[in-house]
Amino acid sequence: MINDVDKYLKEIEDKVAPMLAKVLDVSRVRIAATATGKYMSDNGFGVAPFPPRESKSGALRILSGRIARSLTESAKAGFGSEGFATIKTTKKGATLTQGSNVPYYAANEFGFSGQVKVPSHKRVITQAFGRSITPKQVDVKAHTKNLRIPARPSLTPALDDTLPFIEDLMQKEFAGLFA
Repeated sequence: MINDVDKYLKEIEDKVAPMLAKVLDVSRVRIAATATGKYMSDNGFGVAPFPPRESKSGALRILSGRIARSLTESAKAGFGSEGFATIKTTKKGATLTQGSNVPYYAANEFGFSGQVKVPSHKRVITQAFGRSITPKQVDVKAHTKNLRIPARPSLTPALDDTLPFIEDLMQKEFAGLFA
């Protein structure tokens, strides 16, 4: 009798990790879609020329689409070069790691305050002392700049919004294990 229970528990254990991986695989697509569709929406600011922000916080506006593209690419089977999503399974469960390798993504998701080195570069100026001039290219020396970027999370709240979907999917999948 005890051997039968142990065998039954072992069968369930062998089925749970792949089932959780399947749930997370479906969920990563929903999380990326929610992050880009809801939390990166431009709230009407996407019309050129871009008006100034009403506040320093708020939604992360999609300008080039690089972050959004990296997150949605991470939801695809081949992944993008800048997005990532990995699912690891163990006998105790499964974990999903999803995000973006775009250099400025973390600063926008979690916020940033500090100094940034600006390399020397060339800039075209069209005004001098408040007056319009013929466009002229000038050299800008390397310098440091103080930056304060407020957190504009997209992936974290998208996960929170997706949790009911994940829970429902897990319940359906668990029910299928015992059918």
